[in-house]
Amino acid sequence: MHKIDILTDKASKYIYSRSASIFSNMPEGVFFPKNIEDIKNIINYAKENKKNLVFKGAGTSRSGQDVNKGIIVDMTRYFNKIISFNKETKELTAEAGVTLKKVNDFLKKTDLFFPPDPSSGDYCTIGGMCSNNSGGARALKYGVMRDYVSSLKVILDNNQLLNLPLENNNKYFNKLKEVLLTNKELITKNYPLTIKNSSGYNFKNLFSQKGKINIQNLFISSEGTLGAITEITLKAIPIPKCRKGFILKAQNINDIIKLVEKIKTKTPEKIELIDKEIFLLSGRRTQIIDKILSSKFQYILLVSFSEENNQKIKIIEKNFLKEFKNNLIIAENESDYEELFKLRKTAAGYIHKQRENKKPIPVIEDLQVEFTKFDIFKDGINKILEKFNVKAFFFGHIGDGNIHINTFFDIKKESDREIAVKLKREAHKFIISIGGNLSGEHGDGKLRSIDLPLLYPELYPIFKEIKNHFDKNRIFNKNNIIVDDISINPFDNLRLNLNTQTHDNFKSFYISEIDACNGCGKCRNYCPAFKANKDERYTTRARLTLFQGLINNDLTLNDFNNEVSIKETINSCIGCHICASECPTGVDAGKLIFKLKEILNKEYNKLDEIIKNNALIGTLGQSTVPLSNFILKTKLSKTINKKLLGFSNKIELPKFNKINFDIEKYFYNINTLPENAVVYFSGCFANYYNTENEFYATIKVLEYFGFSPVLLNFKCCGITKLNKGIPIKKDATYNVEIFKKLIEKKIYTVTTSPSCRHAMIDLYPFLNLEWSDIKFSDYILDIFTFLKKNEKMIKNLKNKNKKAPKLQYHPPCHTRNTTISKDIEEILTKVGYEIEMLPENCCGMAGTFGMYEKNIKKSQKIGKSQFELINENKNTVITECGTCQIQINNNTNQQAIHPIKYLYDLIKK
Repeated sequence: MHKIDILTDKASKYIYSRSASIFSNMPEGVFFPKNIEDIKNIINYAKENKKNLVFKGAGTSRSGQDVNKGIIVDMTRYFNKIISFNKETKELTAEAGVTLKKVNDFLKKTDLFFPPDPSSGDYCTIGGMCSNNSGGARALKYGVMRDYVSSLKVILDNNQLLNLPLENNNKYFNKLKEVLLTNKELITKNYPLTIKNSSGYNFKNLFSQKGKINIQNLFISSEGTLGAITEITLKAIPIPKCRKGFILKAQNINDIIKLVEKIKTKTPEKIELIDKEIFLLSGRRTQIIDKILSSKFQYILLVSFSEENNQKIKIIEKNFLKEFKNNLIIAENESDYEELFKLRKTAAGYIHKQRENKKPIPVIEDLQVEFTKFDIFKDGINKILEKFNVKAFFFGHIGDGNIHINTFFDIKKESDREIAVKLKREAHKFIISIGGNLSGEHGDGKLRSIDLPLLYPELYPIFKEIKNHFDKNRIFNKNNIIVDDISINPFDNLRLNLNTQTHDNFKSFYISEIDACNGCGKCRNYCPAFKANKDERYTTRARLTLFQGLINNDLTLNDFNNEVSIKETINSCIGCHICASECPTGVDAGKLIFKLKEILNKEYNKLDEIIKNNALIGTLGQSTVPLSNFILKTKLSKTINKKLLGFSNKIELPKFNKINFDIEKYFYNINTLPENAVVYFSGCFANYYNTENEFYATIKVLEYFGFSPVLLNFKCCGITKLNKGIPIKKDATYNVEIFKKLIEKKIYTVTTSPSCRHAMIDLYPFLNLEWSDIKFSDYILDIFTFLKKNEKMIKNLKNKNKKAPKLQYHPPCHTRNTTISKDIEEILTKVGYEIEMLPENCCGMAGTFGMYEKNIKKSQKIGKSQFELINENKNTVITECGTCQIQINNNTNQQAIHPIKYLYDLIKK
């Protein structure tokens, strides 16, 4: 018998007490089933001990279905395999924990796709999508989850594993069928037949013409309240060969209704609505966004068509341009539409970017009504908002009337929480009065279940009968859809920090940043640590949750030192700061996590401090060349490194280089700098390992272009210490004092290490909030960005060698959210090199992370996709990051070199 995976430590339970909703609830434990027997055993345990089971996917629910007291059953760790694919029927069978992205990546190879596309499509699971009948923007043309489920495997409360609808005639269902057939007329009369509806149990297509009942449909939109969905067979359809998008403007609601009415007659794939103010909040600026912001209208519609051939698309385009010419915003290229639609999909996240006390709280965020009633809907909702003095943004799938409303509250105030409850109730009564639904696609959960009797006064008793039939012991996601305890107020359990005690400015700053995380779960798609471990505890949102627990005194330092090594999940943050560019809410968690590491690692040992002292190790190694390099290569040395330092003996570390030029002549006193001075912050890798191709090359490039390179006695930037949680404030203060003087003199500092620059301009301000106003980013520039500012000098530096090597550029993580990669590409292309830009994939080295024996496999797993591309391209790799160079040299067939060498090569000629 295999070992049972279950977590009961407080820190892990705290992580699973939250998800993408505003609610929280501390579970009793977290269970990871490895097979069907495990699920049956946990069901038996729950019945015997009267426990509640919550089957959980990626935690992307906005309504709170996936947080509850009891036992969380995480289906993503082991139930995440695609089982089979039938080419003839175009059906794919997968386990419940498989992500939608994995499904569509698989289907793409066969020219098929699975149409439902929620905004969390890159990371949500198909089990979760099934549980709340997900739709998305394409539902207008293609329908929702229930339209594409061929069959389900479910485990019931009696431990039967049934394949539905094949086993619809199982005697277990006899009494239920009798109830449903008796109430067929009532159900047919009262259940809405709209495209989208995720409120209550799914009664659409419940009855067939032959008098049979589709039991399977009850599980679609059941939110885990009837049993455990373990396996799903999905219907796929051919990928449309051609797509065309249009951008329309609308000044008011009447304009929107008229436009949508006309557009729907042409069978569009999507019609999306977005309030123009959201573009302001996003902070994104492109040519098309600037055009929208400068125009005088309130809303835009994003419309797309999909067809099997280009001829049909051209006809649609011709007619559309003619009919809607007065409303069209002409895009410069196809990517403009994609840019706007991507922003629309992440609109909820962008709204969270503001750091004010009033935050977007999803109280009435998934209402659905016939689009022709949108004027009545908007007018009625606005009156309710005005009554309670609440600000809101509207966006969503206007084609099928599914509107997402983000309402703003200072939820830390009890008065605002009371208003939220009242506003929700009034909005729900209003939407019901005009024939709408409480949820189009997000489901009921903690947010809406209590109001289902208002929506379905005739059907709710039948819902209860269904719940009683499947779950008479109340072990499946209690108080969701059917609320047995009506005294529960979900707003009593919120995941935001409600601690009203006074915090100092520093603590308050961290609380503000952590609270900005809306828990959406997108970090499951980009965080290298999660991708390597496939464990929710390694997500960015989990680390922020733990930090919040520590600040809010829900957790203590002792909770981080436990048998499951929760501290290791914190230390697994490799400091890549990909979250800075990928997180929709703009939370650069890496900047927060290094502070958390510092708090947790106060007892770091002296050996850690020595290992992370780049300057000390570099100086010792450089001063004893060639002996130091010889020793590094010996088996004895590698064994010592492994035993003493934890380094893998499979890693080839770089050789120490001596400095073979007169370095002293470049050192100056800061008060007597030469004309045209440019300060070079070389960094440890250039100082000790890459003295010729980076250090010396940079000095010579600066001289060639007429600048006077200046070296000053800086301290190490401290990036490796920060990633370990070792304090560097003393050294950082020393460096900052130098930078302040240079900035006063308007003298630029250039770097050749993105990590050094990142530490100084992004992380130093977090060490001392008083430094946040210093213009680090204006005056500390990457060497290529600096040269780009003076690009007229580049035009005469042309590579005349027709056999110049083709180069492939690997962008280090710390170049994200900067222009560095583009600057390197542009300059090297201008001087005659052919550059292939690789994707922004993390290589996995992350400073010294990938050097440790315990991390090497994870590190290689993170970088695997990039290694494969590098080997496939077969060209020399250029990358500015020294440790990226080490990783690439160790794991590919290519050599990685700093790009400044190639400018220097031209100068030498």
